[in-house]
Amino acid sequence: MSEKKKITAAISAVMSYLEEEAAAAAMQAAAQEYNRTAPSTAAPRAILGSEWASGTDANAKHDAAQSISSVKMKNTKQEMPKMSDHTQVKMTKMDYGKDRPKAKNPVKVEDLSLRDGHQSLFATRGRTEDMIPVAEMMDEVGFWAVETWGGATFDTMHRFLNEDPWERIRTLKRYFKKTPFSMLLRGQNLVGYRNYADDVAKAFVERAAANGMDIFRTFDALNDYRNFETVVPAIKAAGKHFQGCMCYTMTEPRMGGEVYNIDYFVERAKALEAMGADSICVKDMAGLLAPYDAYELVKALKANVKAPIHLHSH
Repeated sequence: MSEKKKITAAISAVMSYLEEEAAAAAMQAAAQEYNRTAPSTAAPRAILGSEWASGTDANAKHDAAQSISSVKMKNTKQEMPKMSDHTQVKMTKMDYGKDRPKAKNPVKVEDLSLRDGHQSLFATRGRTEDMIPVAEMMDEVGFWAVETWGGATFDTMHRFLNEDPWERIRTLKRYFKKTPFSMLLRGQNLVGYRNYADDVAKAFVERAAANGMDIFRTFDALNDYRNFETVVPAIKAAGKHFQGCMCYTMTEPRMGGEVYNIDYFVERAKALEAMGADSICVKDMAGLLAPYDAYELVKALKANVKAPIHLHSH
């Protein structure tokens, strides 16, 4: 037998073993559920407890699986919670006319192409001249905001693109006549990589606002909001939108555990609300947030704070 065939056969054997182990584990779990819901019936329990493990009596295993499946389906029908009207997805007629009625509770979408998009995909090397051809078309889309600045843009424009970052705001503002501008502000770190003095932080926020920035998406990598204490009053003094961020991370493979659970994020959201957040952003910068966890998290946040909830993910 050739070396390639030997490797293929070995892989096939391993996969078969893993499939059998997974099936056995699933049936054991089903047996435990069956015992919990129907303790008076002993036959399937005995089959799953011993004969499945030994690989005997295929007919009995099939009967046991069918019996357990029936019990679980019956219990599912009895215990299925009733969904509220709020959690149901409703279909609506598509209407693209300019005179169409406004949605009662529209989802507000922020475009990230001109900042986080090229920062994440090609090291923030997007030039202002590359953005101008699409700027007016993007302004017509109806975005809640367009992220155009902050993060690493300030740094890379100086070091690699030979551009003035302040001029980028002013230039793009001439093309975006309707859509607000948003930026990513690293708290006391501003758009750099260390904490800056309070007077520098205040002056930076004031000049950013004066040059056309409307929404300050403000975050701290450790969710330490002491690093917001200087910049937030400056944002408010300029009459701009303070969007407070919670950086999403996990203790376990899914949301939960001793540290990063729903209670933690609710507490952080309340702290942002107390600071005067106009909106609160769940900043999932590493793409860790599972869809079902996102549902539970956003639901909990909306139940505990009044500010709109924004979800940012990768």
